[in-house]
Amino acid sequence: MEDFFSSRALVDIAILITLLEGLALALYFVLTRKGIEPINFALNLLAGLCLMVALRNALTSSGWIWIALWLFLGGLAHWAEVVFRFKNKSARIQKRVE
Repeated sequence: MEDFFSSRALVDIAILITLLEGLALALYFVLTRKGIEPINFALNLLAGLCLMVALRNALTSSGWIWIALWLFLGGLAHWAEVVFRFKNKSARIQKRVE
């Protein structure tokens, strides 16, 4: 059991579940126009996936450069999401004021 938790298998399962979740949410929205718009969760999902890939690389003893790269990309995705949310919130506030 310890081997399972210290191997990449658990991370691979988490990545697969996360991808399926994103696909299901996007498909639900496209088909019903209900739920969360994909643009509102895509960057968050991407940031999480980048962190999971960084963890996967750490567990498989990949070089530090790969771990750092995925952490950096996850940080960029997170930063982009914060900017996106801030701009959207500012636009909604501006519409209320007008």
